[in-house]
Amino acid sequence: MTNIRETEPIVAGKGCLIRVFIDEDKKKSGTPGSHWTEVSYDGEPDSLFEVPNHWHKYHDEYWTVLDGKFEAVINGKSRIFQPSDGEVHIPRRQVHGIKAIKGIRSTLKESTNPSGEFKEAFLRDLNQNGNPGFWLAMRVFYDGDTYPIVGTPFRIVDQAFVTVLGFIGKFLAPAPASNISSVAPH
Repeated sequence: MTNIRETEPIVAGKGCLIRVFIDEDKKKSGTPGSHWTEVSYDGEPDSLFEVPNHWHKYHDEYWTVLDGKFEAVINGKSRIFQPSDGEVHIPRRQVHGIKAIKGIRSTLKESTNPSGEFKEAFLRDLNQNGNPGFWLAMRVFYDGDTYPIVGTPFRIVDQAFVTVLGFIGKFLAPAPASNISSVAPH
């Protein structure tokens, strides 16, 4: 019997819901994949799910399309992903972005290595006010290992951008959200 717990869902804009899962057995043993998210997009014309190009310094990501299709850009190459593609590995420092395709209901599973609660904390913090706004986004990126691409091929520029503006954002944006709570286990 698996011991999987789902935390409170995160509303990430119109038509987009993020569910967060924790496998308590894997968490106890330190096994990768103990935490994951499932992003559901309703496919409606006025809904939106898009994560602009960015990269991570300290974690890899793994994507699996559970249903529907998503368009992703990984290292400058655009591609449509669907369930038959299986798991897609995005190593740390690799530039990537993803968006839902209008009119197609879709669900994307995402996990990280290392695994842990940091992704849930990042997503709750970023979505605490609905639309995060510039300063909240910068503060959350600063706290959460996300570096948007700012127009140069040099990652040090992306880091400097987030470091300076994220630090300023600590004074101008709301404090980190701390509402990580459980709902019924699966």
